[in-house]
Amino acid sequence: MVTAVDVRQVETQRITLEELGRELNLPIKVRPWWGSRRQSADSGRGGVKKWLCPADFSNHKRNPEIQGGKIVLREGPCHYSKGYKPHTHAQIIEVKDAGYQAMLITISLNNIKASLAQFLLGMDEGRPYAVQVTLRCQTINEALSWLVPKKVKSAFAQGLDVKRQGDWYFILYNREPNFNVWDSLMRYGLYRLNHLYRNHELVYNGVATRHQATFVVYNSVFGLPCAAPIVKGKVRAPDHNPLVLDQWHLAVRNRSHPHRNAGVNNRAYVD
Repeated sequence: MVTAVDVRQVETQRITLEELGRELNLPIKVRPWWGSRRQSADSGRGGVKKWLCPADFSNHKRNPEIQGGKIVLREGPCHYSKGYKPHTHAQIIEVKDAGYQAMLITISLNNIKASLAQFLLGMDEGRPYAVQVTLRCQTINEALSWLVPKKVKSAFAQGLDVKRQGDWYFILYNREPNFNVWDSLMRYGLYRLNHLYRNHELVYNGVATRHQATFVVYNSVFGLPCAAPIVKGKVRAPDHNPLVLDQWHLAVRNRSHPHRNAGVNNRAYVD
């Protein structure tokens, strides 16, 4: 007796990034890579700006951006043509892992390894974010774990009180910070060690962020790559709920790219 097995071909249909985002409850808008960069008006003839190829010379990618409450991604071919020879460059996005309100993607130009970068997309306090993570991460959970600094993981293991606001963690500091000057004036985002500042931004690894605290003191802390802010009072930041700290807390920033929020008009990250 022979048992016949009916094998039927199952058709698969490609799903767009926007459609996948809707399934994951993640607001994603995909725009063409072509036309995403222009030369300055001074370099164009008659002051007219011209579209450029983002792959020329500096190998520029267009990283994710947050615009109007959506994560904006650039994808597709260059279409730039100079003379009779059109370019074949393209920005390519691949999804490595996906889950509810989260997605791990890679972005590259023409699949060139040197241009490859990886980003974690997600939601925090009801708002979208995009943050660059190491290429070693293979899953969303690995990316989330990698973002947490070792100092913060150690504090969790010790059962210390740890709070978070965006990409800043605040660890309960069980002693008074060292400071010998009261209520200094910080200029141009530059701070001095052991000075107490009032209502100033938090700076980490030389990068000023949009978070501000009522009282801020910068001390050298063992196990951290730079002087760290020790804060107390109310911590405020755009797009985040205020955080009230009645005691001194050590502020530690997550492990993503240090200049991720340097652009004023491109607030692409939880900062």
